[in-house]
Amino acid sequence: MAGFVFSNKTDGNLSGNGDFSEGDQQRQKTISGFKTFKVQITFVSIIPFQSMLDAPNGVKSGNNEVLRALDTILQHFNAKRNCLLLRQSYFPNEIRNFMDLTGGILGCRGFHLSFQFVQGGLFFNLDVSTTTIIQPGPLVNFLMANQNVDNPFKIDWTKATGILKNLRIKLSHSNREHKVAGLSDRPCKELKFLLRLKGSHDQNDNVQTVELTVYDYFIRRRGIELSYSSNLPCINVGSQHRPQFIPIEKFAEPKGIEFWVVVNFSTGFDIRSSYTELAKLGAMKGMHIRPPAFVFEENPKHKKKPGSVRVDLMFEQIISKFCKDPPRFILCFLPTKFSALYGPWKKKCLVDFGIRHQCIAMNRVDEAYLANVILKMNARLGGINFMLSAEVSQTIPLVSKVPTLILGMDVRHAASARSDLPSVAAVVGSRQWPMISFYAASIRVQPPKTETIHSLFKPVSEGEDTGIIRELLMDFYASSGKRKPAQIIIFRQGLCESQFKQIINEVEEIIKACKFLDETWSPKFTLIIAQRRHHTKLFQPDSSENIPPGTVVDTKICHPLYNNNFYMCAHAARVGTSRPSHYFVLLDEIGFSSDDAQELVHCLCYVSQRCTSAIYEGQQLNEEVMNALYSNQTIFENDEENDDLDETQPNLDDTPTSPVNGAKHRLLIFKPKPKTGKIESEFADRVSDSATDQICKLSYEEVAVGAIRDALKALRKRHLVEEGAHAPAFLALTRPLVLQGSEWKEKAENLEVELQQCYKAQARLSDQLVVEVAESRASKSLVQEKEAIITDLQNELNESRDECSRLTELLAEKTKALELIMGEHQDLKAQLEAMTLRANNAEAENKTLVDRWMLQKMQDAERLNEANALYEDMLDKVKATSIEKLARQQVDGVVRQSEDGADFYAESSLPSICKQRIPAHDGGCASILFEYNSSKLISGGQDRAIKMWDTTSGSLSNSLYGCLGSVLDLSITHDNKYIIAASSSNNLYVWDANSGRIRHTLTGHVDKVCAVDVSKFSSRYVVSAAYDRTIKIWDLQKGYCTNTIIFHSNCNSLSFSMDGLTICSGHVDGSLRLWDIQTGKLLSEVAAHSQAVTSVSLSRNGNVILTSGRDNLHNLFDIRTLEICGTFRANENRVASNWSRSCICPDDSYVAAGSVDGSVHIWSVANAKMVSTLKEHTAPVLCCSWSGLGKPLATSDKSGIICIWS
Repeated sequence: MAGFVFSNKTDGNLSGNGDFSEGDQQRQKTISGFKTFKVQITFVSIIPFQSMLDAPNGVKSGNNEVLRALDTILQHFNAKRNCLLLRQSYFPNEIRNFMDLTGGILGCRGFHLSFQFVQGGLFFNLDVSTTTIIQPGPLVNFLMANQNVDNPFKIDWTKATGILKNLRIKLSHSNREHKVAGLSDRPCKELKFLLRLKGSHDQNDNVQTVELTVYDYFIRRRGIELSYSSNLPCINVGSQHRPQFIPIEKFAEPKGIEFWVVVNFSTGFDIRSSYTELAKLGAMKGMHIRPPAFVFEENPKHKKKPGSVRVDLMFEQIISKFCKDPPRFILCFLPTKFSALYGPWKKKCLVDFGIRHQCIAMNRVDEAYLANVILKMNARLGGINFMLSAEVSQTIPLVSKVPTLILGMDVRHAASARSDLPSVAAVVGSRQWPMISFYAASIRVQPPKTETIHSLFKPVSEGEDTGIIRELLMDFYASSGKRKPAQIIIFRQGLCESQFKQIINEVEEIIKACKFLDETWSPKFTLIIAQRRHHTKLFQPDSSENIPPGTVVDTKICHPLYNNNFYMCAHAARVGTSRPSHYFVLLDEIGFSSDDAQELVHCLCYVSQRCTSAIYEGQQLNEEVMNALYSNQTIFENDEENDDLDETQPNLDDTPTSPVNGAKHRLLIFKPKPKTGKIESEFADRVSDSATDQICKLSYEEVAVGAIRDALKALRKRHLVEEGAHAPAFLALTRPLVLQGSEWKEKAENLEVELQQCYKAQARLSDQLVVEVAESRASKSLVQEKEAIITDLQNELNESRDECSRLTELLAEKTKALELIMGEHQDLKAQLEAMTLRANNAEAENKTLVDRWMLQKMQDAERLNEANALYEDMLDKVKATSIEKLARQQVDGVVRQSEDGADFYAESSLPSICKQRIPAHDGGCASILFEYNSSKLISGGQDRAIKMWDTTSGSLSNSLYGCLGSVLDLSITHDNKYIIAASSSNNLYVWDANSGRIRHTLTGHVDKVCAVDVSKFSSRYVVSAAYDRTIKIWDLQKGYCTNTIIFHSNCNSLSFSMDGLTICSGHVDGSLRLWDIQTGKLLSEVAAHSQAVTSVSLSRNGNVILTSGRDNLHNLFDIRTLEICGTFRANENRVASNWSRSCICPDDSYVAAGSVDGSVHIWSVANAKMVSTLKEHTAPVLCCSWSGLGKPLATSDKSGIICIWS
């Protein structure tokens, strides 16, 4: 997806009474000014397709015309498929065919297609083809990506002029395409031109002109706001002779907040750091947030008051501060997410004043939370956070080609306990076709628990309709270039299968609304039902993971009665919570195929402005559900606020509030009883003037339903009152009649005494029963425990029996085995006796042989002593000869240039003075080395450049570019022909040192490459090491890897042996290892350091290896035995990084290493003592290199400075 930010424009919308505005009338005149052309088609010739049959017998003259005709048909076919045509190459406009090449450039994959006549006849030639295009999107975003800057004021406009030359762009305010001719030499606010005044002529009938700047023209004449492009150059979309300048901002307009306030209900938190961080995040995402106009803090004394009272007191502060000019936006900080202030605050902002606002829970504030808040704020202010590349390229099936209105509908009911509250119906419609990321919403109230939407078509007179569909149709017409939708796609949610027939009535209402606007207008309809309340879940086979996002199932498990229904899971969810949506296509007049319908639904799941990824259903469905639920909870279900409403008949206000995502919303608003002062009334009138223009009264049916509900309540209250009034009469009737006479009185007394005795007996029995019941329960629990114990014992008994049976069988097997072993023992005993006898005989024979052997050895020893004496005489002669030869070769310790060994020797001097101090690289220089037998220095750094320096003058002689990452190590072939660099981009780059061009880019490593070396025996082979635990051997002639060595520890540095057959590598685990280049096997290893090895350097004669480690030691090893020849250390010497390189001079006399404090220490190899400390660097020294000529010494540090020492 490509991200865009557009401002919300009111031009082009219809006025409140349905008439065209002034801007609409002007555009209507422009559209009607089209010209009519007559086209005449002339017959030219007939294509000789018969010549194709004669092609095998020889190429005919007409074959070229046939080939051109076939290629033309092929081009026409691919053009209908919306392919990019480039000669005979075709590039399909699909996302999977594009790849990001960075710098705002996209690579495009396609095919080369052509027909050819060959000896075998007519053949079709198919080949792959690639090209590059500029990534579509805002022009400023492309320039920032191309130059790798983070804001427009850092753009190098000199470079931008060459990049933008002849580039085709589209203007956001006119939607027209132009070709860029260049940039202006002055900024927008200083660039002036002559504007002709229409209808104004002087005495000579000449048109009068006025001089204006481009900035003033767009601000004053066109009414277009420019926020940041006043100091930037303008784009020339005309020609050099007749320029036409457009501000750079008209290609991308980020939303901003200028006049806003902060309200703080959470006094225990520091909100200033929160909204400051919010402003920084907004600036990073292109949203300019100025400091708040005022910060309102709640009085701590009001914390214990009800939520509605606290909100009223806060608004009294706001009204007193901004009584004349209310704020455009309010940022409210609440203590928690589920605060009692949330409902009253939402109702106060939305219903009473209509102010745009955003709430933040302080207990959840972090960077991710604030980034999500930025998305919501930008959407509520009319910006667009995300936009599909498919809608920009107009490749959505059947929607991008024909004007199409997409509707989403749903009804939300109150909670089951609040059956007296009305239901809320919401409809969302798309706008600004061919875009699908822009939409408008309309909401209506209807009787409780009613699923069918009643307000789609509501004619109140012969020519007036107040229904929802008319509003959305007029908005689509005004925002889509005066186009009527030829297709209407309806998404309906919240219906079960038994309610599918009800939706037909809603479709008929929509058709009536269309016919009411235009009798001749008959758009095509497609009806899609979305269900989420089902129990079907999809899983991957043989895996517990969720299905991948975008999975579609349209066979086997779908509904059998509906041909086109499918399950789609477009979103990614937690494991086990992923549930697909079930879509039913009930009506399809447009003619969607199954794949096209699924592609459309999948696209709609990606245009949500609240989420950076796909959601579980289309944005239209999700948005209308949010609107309905939000209105129901905020307005109707807030009992605390409803106490202030009129109980007999509430006033409903059906007026548009602040746009969301550049669209109109309609909310039902209760108007409370007037209880505020004059200032507050004026404030409310100014904030919500549009909210009091139109009053939508309840229909007669709704009034009747309310009256019946009130009558039922009154009857219920009356019944309770009458029941209390007649209670004494009911009690009197239940009392026994008082009979005359003492007989009845005596009987009554006797019966009363008996009754008392019965009560006493009943009480005793009850107590006894309670005791017995308690004992019975205790016995029952005891029996249950005993039964459980018996069950456990029975199980243990069964297990013991099974164990006993198993042991019995095992004993029988062991007995049999013992009998077999006893038999074998007897046999072995007999064999032992026989062997003992034979051994005695052999011992006697052996004694005889030993005597004879000792005699023979004595004779051999005498002969060996004679040979040793002869060998010692010969060895003395050889030593004498070698000493004589060595004496002839050396004169005062220097090898003669004409004798053997001259190639490996160069006299080195001890450096002490910094001859040159070169600022070589930005961000640090990690690697330097000298050319073979030359004083020319090569360096590489974090600025991705390779530079070659003349150490005598300190001047730059050449620069090599093309590396895509920081340079970590360098190497050069012994003939100084090729330079190889190891990069953090996981690649190796090979340059031709003479031409400066890249010859190879060696890919294969999956992590940063930190070491590289070239064979000193042959310039053909290169070895490299990366942080993917591999060492790779490369063939430079073939350009690919020939062998890979895998090991458990990452390698920081490596070097070839002099014969080119062995690789020496230093690793993070502190070991020095030797590898065979042919087989890749480990030859030997030694623990060189207690911490990671940072450098491995081979002496010029190839006899010793110098290693450095993070334990701040520098060791010298004999390559043949891997024994330490010397150790160099200093208290002030500390290794700077894992890739700090030390070096040994060509004559093996000195060792040089850098330190963290910027000093360079030099030791003598003869006595392992430090002989010099060089201090010139101010940053940690990363690399040291000694010229093969013996001098000079070069060092580099983390700040990119190179010092040449002599």
